[in-house]
Amino acid sequence: AYQYPFDSKERLLCLELALSLAIRASTDAEALLRENLHKDQEYFEQEETRALDSVKRISAAKSLLSDKLIVLNVLGNYMNNVEGSPVNIVLSQVIETVNKIQHLELTPEKFVESLLVQGSLLSSKATVNKVVGLSESDFRRISLAIHKACMSLENQYSHVDTGNISRALVRRWLIHGDDNMKSSVSESIGNNASNGRRFDTALDDTLLIDDEDTSEFVLDLKTITVGAGIWCD
Repeated sequence: AYQYPFDSKERLLCLELALSLAIRASTDAEALLRENLHKDQEYFEQEETRALDSVKRISAAKSLLSDKLIVLNVLGNYMNNVEGSPVNIVLSQVIETVNKIQHLELTPEKFVESLLVQGSLLSSKATVNKVVGLSESDFRRISLAIHKACMSLENQYSHVDTGNISRALVRRWLIHGDDNMKSSVSESIGNNASNGRRFDTALDDTLLIDDEDTSEFVLDLKTITVGAGIWCD
């Protein structure tokens, strides 16, 4: 697998094969341990532990690469044929961010969070950049691309709730602003996620939102000055 580029399909196929072999080795190690309970037990326990560690490590690498390829494919499908278009500029930056992800401990929830945060950040910067000239239709297309990418991960993992993560991000931003929002949400999600990538653990909807921190917040829309041109669109 390491002979191929990090984000290649060939590498994914190799990891899938390696995972199947690792699972078989783990099963054999467990069987040998049961058969040799009264002799060399420590040795066979170490062999079983090493086999399980291999399964976890290869499984995490395969899952991350599989998720990245799915997300990259979705984002690529929403890029248009116009070279240097605003949509292509923003989505190419998001794709670049995804390509840099190599941490095996990245959970699917944090992957979704990263897509939402980076997509919002890059789109907002492009909106105020007169050179880029991001239009409303461009913004819609970028938003749809990010949403579809997040949903592709949600479809892979039953415990991932894109809407819940989005609401957590918005509420944290309203409370903490730009400075602390990202770190606060990362801690909120990360503290309730197991180490490594999760496969069968249901995520409690209440974990992503700290009720004590946001339940007393009330947004008074009357304080927003409409006539000053602040909220034109």
